[in-house]
Amino acid sequence: VCTLYTRLVCTLYTRVVCTLYTRVVCTLYTRVVCALYTRVVCTLYTRVVCTLYTRVVCTLYTRVVCTLYTRVVCTLYTRVVCTLYIRVVCTFNSLGIIYFFYTVL
Repeated sequence: VCTLYTRLVCTLYTRVVCTLYTRVVCTLYTRVVCALYTRVVCTLYTRVVCTLYTRVVCTLYTRVVCTLYTRVVCTLYTRVVCTLYIRVVCTFNSLGIIYFFYTVL
């Protein structure tokens, strides 16, 4: 009788206790661990990724923009300045030649 009783009681006890224990412990454990894990991982991930992203993007952006800007500005500047310079110089030269011939003749 005792043997049967202990077997039944122990079996039932272990099943009930183990089931409840594992449910409670696993639930709490997973909640706590997942909460901490996601906080730590997300914080580190966002810091690392954002830092790298901003560095890469800023570097590329400034290189591309500066290159394009200098090319466009230098091209336009040289065109405008050269055009104006040539016009002014040619005008003064032609006026000087006309004046020279006018005074000589």
